[in-house]
Amino acid sequence: MRELGPLISFELVSIDINLKQENYAAAIQRIDNVLSRVPRKEKWLVRRAEVLEQAGLLTEARIAYMSALGAIEVLPDRYSRTPALALLRQHAEMQVNKLH
Repeated sequence: MRELGPLISFELVSIDINLKQENYAAAIQRIDNVLSRVPRKEKWLVRRAEVLEQAGLLTEARIAYMSALGAIEVLPDRYSRTPALALLRQHAEMQVNKLH
């Protein structure tokens, strides 16, 4: 990472390693680092929520899922109406309801 810079693929592997070690704080920190760099945040907000949920931080997870839904809502239709985003939205909505 020092030589090539902050590549998302390296971050994904590092997050997976953090999760296998149950180092949720480090995984969330890495996700927050990615969130600060990417223009489209909805997928990363959902990932953050999933990690928070795994860590047992259910209120924070619900807030992150709601943030993801907000990020999806402001996308232009050409993005927000794709099948992938429809699934992401559905997943986030289900989790918000489950964590309510």
